[in-house]
Amino acid sequence: MKKLLFTSILTASLAVNVSHASDSDKKQAITIEAAYFDVDQSFGSADYLGSDSKVLPGLGYSYRFDISDTLFIRPNISFYFSDIAVKDTDGTDDQSKLSSIHSYLVDFGGKLNDKFSIYGTAGSTRVTYQRSVSGISDRQSEAGITYGAGISYDFNKYSAVELKYQISDIEFNSFGSVVPYEVTLDTVKLGISYKF
Repeated sequence: MKKLLFTSILTASLAVNVSHASDSDKKQAITIEAAYFDVDQSFGSADYLGSDSKVLPGLGYSYRFDISDTLFIRPNISFYFSDIAVKDTDGTDDQSKLSSIHSYLVDFGGKLNDKFSIYGTAGSTRVTYQRSVSGISDRQSEAGITYGAGISYDFNKYSAVELKYQISDIEFNSFGSVVPYEVTLDTVKLGISYKF
C-alpha cells in the first residue's frame, strides 16, 4: 500500500513538473498585426514630395531564446499586405508607391513580471519602391535600418498582445540619380500573438 501511495505521489509530482516545463516552452509565436505606416519622402531640397499614412494588415513569426529567467532575445520576421501610394504635391500625376514591405528584426528585452515584457528592436526593413515621373516608372527594392521599442502583455500561456513603435530609413536611387530618394517609415504596430 505504501509503495502504491509513493508511486502515485511520484507520478503526480512528475506530471506537474512536466506540465510546468511544457507551459514555459512556448517559444514560437504567430502574430497578426495592424500596422499604421506614416511615410515621409525627401529628395535633396525638394519640398513637393508628399507624405501619407495608411493602416496595413500584417503577419509575423518569432522565436524566443531565453538568456535568463527574465532576459530574452527574439528574432522575428513580418510581412505587410497592400500598397501605399504617395502623390507629389506639385499638381502633377507624379507619385511614389511602396509595396512588398517586410521586416527582419531582433527584439532584446526582459520580463517585468509574469504578464508584461518590454524590449528594444533592431534590424532591417525591405521595401519595393516604384517612382513614377511624367508617366515613366522606375522600380527597385532596397533595405534600410529599422529600430524601435515595444511592450507585450501575456493573456495566458497561449496568447499575448503587443504594441510596438518602429522607425525605418531607406534610400532609393531611382532613375539613376546621384541624389537618393530618402523614405522614412514611422510605424505603430498592434498585434495579437498565438504562442506554441
